[in-house]
Amino acid sequence: MCVLLNRKMSTPLHMQVRNILLDRITSQIYPVNEQIPSENDLSKEFGISRMTLRNVITELVWGGYLYRIQGKGTYVSEPKITARPTKHTGIHEQIEQMGYKVKIVPVGVELRPCTDFVKREMKLDGDEKVFSILRLRYVQGKPLSLDTSFIPKKFCPGMTLEDFGRADLGEILEKRCGLALHYAEETLEAISAGKEEAEYLSVQVGDPLLLLCDKIYDAENRLFEYSRVAFRGDNIRIKNQYPMEHPLNPELNIVLR
Repeated sequence: MCVLLNRKMSTPLHMQVRNILLDRITSQIYPVNEQIPSENDLSKEFGISRMTLRNVITELVWGGYLYRIQGKGTYVSEPKITARPTKHTGIHEQIEQMGYKVKIVPVGVELRPCTDFVKREMKLDGDEKVFSILRLRYVQGKPLSLDTSFIPKKFCPGMTLEDFGRADLGEILEKRCGLALHYAEETLEAISAGKEEAEYLSVQVGDPLLLLCDKIYDAENRLFEYSRVAFRGDNIRIKNQYPMEHPLNPELNIVLR
């Protein structure tokens, strides 16, 4: 059956088709992880060219609503989750508040001399030691991010490797070390998965990742933690919002899919 598009509207035909397909996705007429009709069938249904239909499908793939499997077809992606700005609430807390099951698994904890990179980023002396803490974050049973944190031993002199492997890192730093976040500097960049990220996040070497780096300071302006969180590039995107009262100061939102 052919869906009649309104050819007299100012809205272009490809946008009308996009809106119809998006409505079918969000209303679960096309269920999550199920294959949608072929480009040939959809072009006949809407009475448009396959090229136009393909461009619409590609736009929905780029938007994260659909995904392609080579040689099989196009499928519906899992729905996205929109969170509040990370400066207000941590990622873990945001996702849990939405009803999703979040699990953080300690992967490894080391006490070692700081590398040149960490020394430069945290402005440490060359002979200082840092706790290097590696954790894997799961959402709904699937790996979402690989989190690496560096904390100078001088801020937690009585702590052991076992201490950092047993409880929530933020809780440890605040309750055991007296280190509470006062403000943070945050950067975001696109990277490619290395061997370690690929292994833990169940992706291929070279796949796209988003790397979120934080330098966390306490009320005394001490940089007590440097963290690097590598997210799977196919599971997350960043949405910036520009409040009218502060148009040049964007707020950062996380959108998962």
